[in-house]
Amino acid sequence: MYESCDPPEIRPGFETSVRAAYTREEAMDLLGRSRLGGWQVIAHPYGLMICGRKP
Repeated sequence: MYESCDPPEIRPGFETSVRAAYTREEAMDLLGRSRLGGWQVIAHPYGLMICGRKP
């Protein structure tokens, strides 16, 4: 994905965004401490998809 950033000048911003994102494990930890129920964290090529329901 990094190489497909066009124009190339936006690559540093893309890299910063990826480095600032939660990992799957971090997201699962946060959700485990939340009041949400039935949640799941799905890894997708473009990021994490988080699904759940509000109690």
